[in-house]
Amino acid sequence: MQHVLLDTMARQVEQGCDARLAAARAEADAIVAEARERAGKRYAEGIERAQREVDRLARRARDLAAVQAEQQAHSMQQAVADEILHSVDAELDRIAEGPGFPAILEALLRELMTVAPEKAEVLAPPAHVERCRQWLSANGHAGVPVIPHAALHDGVAIQDAERTFRVTNSLSSRFHKLENEARKICLRLLFGEGAE
Repeated sequence: MQHVLLDTMARQVEQGCDARLAAARAEADAIVAEARERAGKRYAEGIERAQREVDRLARRARDLAAVQAEQQAHSMQQAVADEILHSVDAELDRIAEGPGFPAILEALLRELMTVAPEKAEVLAPPAHVERCRQWLSANGHAGVPVIPHAALHDGVAIQDAERTFRVTNSLSSRFHKLENEARKICLRLLFGEGAE
């Protein structure tokens, strides 16, 4: 009988162990399933975050590339305008060295003499000092001294005898007063309304 009792007890213990083992396995399976579900969610969230970051970086790179392209286009437009304006300067130099310049110089001198002070001095390009003296003498300003001024090559200037002010009237000074407006017009004509 003892043997039967021991067998019964052993079976009961074994059944209890099997039941506990089955419960432990079910709990472990539930924990593993929950862990897998959480890991899957985290993985999906991580992929989604990474994709958002990739998209953000791609947008930023596109925006930066657009800004750089716009800056390069603006620089190119400015370089073209600079080249054109430089060619105008070169053309003014060519005119100042040409045979028609004395007549232009007289017109510039005529304009200046309308605002000349009583005791004025005329500054003129060294090569045209005598021409300026002749014009002044022929136009009622014979007493006005003409001083050679090497820095003036394409126009004339007047100053008072005390040299407290000077007014210059030259091709280049006239052009440089209008240069910003000329640049805008050049950019607009070459590249359209948005250029400037």
